[in-house]
Amino acid sequence: MPVGVGWHPYFQLSDAAGGDTIDELQMKMPESEQVLIDKRMIPTGETNAYKNFIQYSKIGDTKLDDCFVPAQGGVKEVGVKLWSEKANCGLEIWQDKSYGFVQLYTPPDRQSIAIEPMSCNINAFQSGDGLTVLAAGESFNGKFGVRLFTQK
Repeated sequence: MPVGVGWHPYFQLSDAAGGDTIDELQMKMPESEQVLIDKRMIPTGETNAYKNFIQYSKIGDTKLDDCFVPAQGGVKEVGVKLWSEKANCGLEIWQDKSYGFVQLYTPPDRQSIAIEPMSCNINAFQSGDGLTVLAAGESFNGKFGVRLFTQK
């Protein structure tokens, strides 16, 4: 049985007054390969080195609806971090090696950002990229989570 697991949580960091957009948030992510897509948003099979946000940088007006393959380099887990200067706190959305892809999406209203751990690439049931195939009696195990932190 082919298995692909993806979670689609949306995040926002704001102070008690709220009403913030994601534009002022800083984001940091591991060096990654960006999955290139065609005009129908189907992967072309090619990737491009993506080094934006490898240091904390404001999201600003960056528009994302992209899948990434984070460089894991022998570490047990990788994560995307958000930091709010205004709220003086951050979130790390981490994933273990079972989740080899992450989708980032900035909705038009800019009130949140989706950081989506995925076990396979988009369109994996067609391409097979990252897809796990389980035989009878086998199972898929993977972990991801969210951490709150108060120091960058």
